[in-house]
Amino acid sequence: MFQREIQANERCIRQRDIPELMTLYNLIQELDQKYGVDSRNQENTFGIVTPDRMLVSELYTENLYYFLGGFSSDPRHLPKTGHVTVKNGILAGRVGGRQIITDVPLQISEEDQELLFLVRRQAIEAAKKHMPRKPQFPEDATTIADYDRILEEQGFAGKGRFFVKKKWIDSKKPEEYGSFCVSYERCGSNKSPHFSTTFKGWQNQEDMPHDSPFYLFYQKWNPFHLVPMTIPEHEEMLADLEEICECGPILKRSVEL
Repeated sequence: MFQREIQANERCIRQRDIPELMTLYNLIQELDQKYGVDSRNQENTFGIVTPDRMLVSELYTENLYYFLGGFSSDPRHLPKTGHVTVKNGILAGRVGGRQIITDVPLQISEEDQELLFLVRRQAIEAAKKHMPRKPQFPEDATTIADYDRILEEQGFAGKGRFFVKKKWIDSKKPEEYGSFCVSYERCGSNKSPHFSTTFKGWQNQEDMPHDSPFYLFYQKWNPFHLVPMTIPEHEEMLADLEEICECGPILKRSVEL
């Protein structure tokens, strides 16, 4: 069986690898505890840091910055409500025999606000410096041929490496199966191609048996979903794919663009 960790790992930078992001992560945990907030709520959060998430997974760098600051266009975003707390516990009431937790408007100290905004800015600046390289196209590149040439020059997998492969496999549900599809191709006139996996025609990969080699392949390479791959990444991914597909017939079609 293929190795679970990506060996062509030049771009496999996780949020936990950046000290400034982990400083923000720890501060968010402290503020959550202090103010009775659950920052996993994108709309009521001090910010969302996901230590195991790879930066290459961000289709747009702005996505990462939104989460670090809370899911809002306001860089000084703050949660609006928190739970009523009493010392180290949560004050809960009862309605109709059910226990409830009361949310109240937050009053966050000015000192905590300024510390959060400072640490957030530092995290965003550090994230920018560590964002993995992606294809860069000059303004005079206007054709598919230009894009493919530039991709290869910059070490990315271009047209000659495009493919779509499908395999019918079992689902977790008894007597149910579906098509597991892996592709690397360009969508329309996009400059860059992208890697993708689907099960039963959509993002249903969790329906695959979790001990299946196809599910393990999905877990390993999912950080590159909708991302152009470097040549070493593509070669390792394709070798893994060929290994798991040796156990039976596979439907394959070439993609001509």
